[in-house]
Amino acid sequence: MCSSDLTVLEELGHGAFGFVYKVQTDRFDTPMALKISHEPVRARDVAQRALREVTIQSKVDSPHVVKIGDYGMRPDGHFYVLMDFVDGDQLDNLHDFDEPMMAGRAVDIVHQICQGLDEIHELGIVHRDIKPENIFIERESQRAILIDFGLARSWEKGTVHGTNATMGHKLVGTPHYAQPEQVAGHPLTPAADVYSLGMILYELLSG
Repeated sequence: MCSSDLTVLEELGHGAFGFVYKVQTDRFDTPMALKISHEPVRARDVAQRALREVTIQSKVDSPHVVKIGDYGMRPDGHFYVLMDFVDGDQLDNLHDFDEPMMAGRAVDIVHQICQGLDEIHELGIVHRDIKPENIFIERESQRAILIDFGLARSWEKGTVHGTNATMGHKLVGTPHYAQPEQVAGHPLTPAADVYSLGMILYELLSG
């Protein structure tokens, strides 16, 4: 990706991995979201994490998982991912979790994320960080979209997505939505994501 054909429109946010910007590039007709690492990627574990996120998402075709447009390493060592810009907001900003959501709407959102997770799990991937901040709701269509695979890792032997890219006994993810087996440091299966999503559904329904 050449910086000369890219215009930064605004900063969308930042996290543990890097910054996210809304950008316009000659290669795409609509604005895109550019995620770029805080630091040059030199450490092996960081490179594995970056490759893991991109490899997973580039294989997923679900409308409920954010799409990858391009990725790579800049000459200065910073890793970047160019993905669809979702015109909307994260679930925790759109809904007050101290109040219950209408049951039909809550179930609809969770069902949409289930469809995205189904395809992810078929690839042998556990997201590991399902939480309201990682669920975006598109403004016009109200479509629910799962984002941020920075913590995802393989749960099947023989896959290449994040093999051996573990954190030992360190808890990786959001403790409030973490599964008992994740807290205990046990191997994760797709059931871990289902647990976290069930927590979100419970909170949406109960307030």
